[in-house]
Amino acid sequence: MRLQAVSVVNKLTEGQDEHATDADKQQIARAFLLICCTNFFSKFADLLASPKITLTWLMQALGAPAFAISLIVPIREAGSMLPQLLLAGPVTSRPKKLRLYQAGTVFQAMAIFGVVLTALTFTGLSAAILIVTLVTLFSLGRCLCSLSSKAVLGAVIPKSMRGQTTGWSATIAGLSSCAVAGYLLMQSSAKSISTIVVLLLIACACWLLASLVYGFIDESASSRDNGKTRSNSLKQRLSLLQEDSDLAKFITVRALYISSALLAPYYILLSGNNDSGIRVLGGLLLAGGLANLLSSVVWGRLSDRSSRRTMILSGFLVFLLGALTLVIYIATPELLHTSWLVPLIFFGLQISHQGVRVARKTYIVDMASKERRVDYVALSNTIIGALLLATGILLGVLSTFFEPIWLIVILSLMSLAGAVLGKGLREL
Repeated sequence: MRLQAVSVVNKLTEGQDEHATDADKQQIARAFLLICCTNFFSKFADLLASPKITLTWLMQALGAPAFAISLIVPIREAGSMLPQLLLAGPVTSRPKKLRLYQAGTVFQAMAIFGVVLTALTFTGLSAAILIVTLVTLFSLGRCLCSLSSKAVLGAVIPKSMRGQTTGWSATIAGLSSCAVAGYLLMQSSAKSISTIVVLLLIACACWLLASLVYGFIDESASSRDNGKTRSNSLKQRLSLLQEDSDLAKFITVRALYISSALLAPYYILLSGNNDSGIRVLGGLLLAGGLANLLSSVVWGRLSDRSSRRTMILSGFLVFLLGALTLVIYIATPELLHTSWLVPLIFFGLQISHQGVRVARKTYIVDMASKERRVDYVALSNTIIGALLLATGILLGVLSTFFEPIWLIVILSLMSLAGAVLGKGLREL
């Protein structure tokens, strides 16, 4: 069985250490497959309980006020990042970081199960307050998973395979999202609370399975990195920005790349499509799933060769997509109201955004030593979380004064700036 695992991983990846012992190869192959399996369950759950889509639709169906619905995405995204600087110490000090990941996935499952109970019991403002509270708790579980998973990835997977691990995981998630999209495309056009409740219950089960599978990783048996893990104070972690110019440059580039995560709603708004049927949701999920399925492994392999160049390339593609959209808007705006163009643009955006995500995750894991990896991730995510929340609020204000195309232009220029500044990053 162990030899079969090595054979499978050899076929899936490139860049393995030819000088590694058979025992090391078996250990790496086992960890690779377990992480991919875990990420399949967690990413599938993320898709089913997506605040951008599923939770938004659920709150609309429950009659939640608009201001509460608008809080869901910023709280989920920023809430999972902002506490990381404070949690880095406890995470760093624990020898078994995978246990924290398991706790985080169970916590997410419990929070979303609370959302299910809320949906079956409350409506209106009461449901909105409870769901917003539960999403806040949910984001804390994601925070634990974000910190611990990168530490474990760096410990059990060699540098030459980390991007491919992330890439294959995203590919599997893309396949799963296509399956969900197919299911939704066969549903009626009306919003259905029962359909969404079923999706959320499946998500809860997937997080529990992710926790179970992750527990089989032998974190202590690896020696991918040398050195003792140290626990730093909050002041010491903040001082890393002054001590390490490479980290400061990376965070600056990543801050500009939050634009790729914020663009999607404005492309959809640009189409002027008011059809909110659940089949339309399935079409968008299908476009995003196919993008992940077709591009993630490629991005992973490119990131293992040079995550710096991959960040530059994918960020520049985000800009080109925005520039093309502006040309279409000026020359033939009626095309943007067709049923095929926006899903096609969304497909291209997801491919580009996936490249940004895989490359920047690979870069920070490769950049940091074992003793500083958790601190680097925590500091980076906390800063990005704060900027993401502030940018989301600013864009919400600007959207009341400007058409979506001009917000697309602003965000696309941010990606271009990220690609330009990315040239100044150190090649790892």
